[in-house]
Amino acid sequence: MLWSRLRSESARSKLVESQSLELAELRQHLDRLEDEQQFVTQFIHEFPHLTAELQSERKLRRVPVILLQMILRTFQPEHALILIRRKSTLAEPERDQRLVVAAVTPSDSPYKPGMEIAIGEGALGHVAGTEEILGRDELEPHVSAGAEDLTGFPADLAAAMVLDGHTMGVVALAKPGKAQPRAKAILRLIAQMGAFTFNNMATFVPMKSAADVDPLTGIFNKRVLNYRLGRVMKEAEESGSQVAVFLFDIDHFKNYNDVNGHVAGDQLLRLLSHLVSDNIRADDIFGRFGGEEFLLILPERSLEEGRRLAEILRLEIEGYQFPYGEWQPLGRLTVSGGVAAFPGNAQNPADLLRAADAALYGAKKAGRNQVWIAGESAALQAVHRR
Repeated sequence: MLWSRLRSESARSKLVESQSLELAELRQHLDRLEDEQQFVTQFIHEFPHLTAELQSERKLRRVPVILLQMILRTFQPEHALILIRRKSTLAEPERDQRLVVAAVTPSDSPYKPGMEIAIGEGALGHVAGTEEILGRDELEPHVSAGAEDLTGFPADLAAAMVLDGHTMGVVALAKPGKAQPRAKAILRLIAQMGAFTFNNMATFVPMKSAADVDPLTGIFNKRVLNYRLGRVMKEAEESGSQVAVFLFDIDHFKNYNDVNGHVAGDQLLRLLSHLVSDNIRADDIFGRFGGEEFLLILPERSLEEGRRLAEILRLEIEGYQFPYGEWQPLGRLTVSGGVAAFPGNAQNPADLLRAADAALYGAKKAGRNQVWIAGESAALQAVHRR
């Protein structure tokens, strides 16, 4: 009888222990469900704000920052990257096979804005190539251990920004605050929103301005440039920011037409327009101001920033192998230009253009193939060219 009672107590003890374990597992399951519910609820609360912010954003360069902020709020990762796909250019037709870091956190990350990776290379390039969303187990074989470049990014989760079978970029994160079963689905939604936004912003401006482009070159015409300059300067005045303009024309263009014919001259204008468009920001405003003269409007750029970009463009044009360029008086196709900025050089669009035109005239008079800055003496211009 004693043995029977001991057996009964042992059975009850095992039953209690088993029930306790089941109860602990149930509590853990409920805790996971609660965490998951909080995670999803937070995202549902944030998602309309993300949508509204992306739809209202006018500046393409701000989109990666907005997506990064959403990932930070949702996943609280130690590391996160937004990469966008490069555009092909005349000089680099294969450039669209690379991704570039457009936004990153933390600020002291070894992976810096501007770093690039080829599609298919490393974990991030692998995601871009497969057009999928992948977790750590799927990404780890593609991470280069100890690599100091993007091939070594230790991604726990990464998703391609894809629309109509075209990869526009990649969003990736490492060491999220909490592992969540629905993390893949949520990151996929963020990536899709990014893809839609990039696509809409890339196609909206050309569609909107189809009646306002120069028919020969496909860039903005003078009327639109004057209108956009007024708008940009008004916004800069309200926000306390700056605006730079670069007014330039082709050196000895009449000679080019006379020697090579007007058909060749038209082709030259188209090639130069494409070359400049390939080397400016999406937010910059570029157009044909008349004949062989072009205007580049640079929102939120200082006079010095405008000068540096103008010089980069001048060198890019000088180094490009334009047809018949070797027959020009300078032995190659070149441009001369003037840079001016608001508010330092002028307070209204007309005066700003006059200041840039005066600098352009100075560059022409000084021998061509150079960029002058509004309001500076010939001696200072020479210092900048050294």
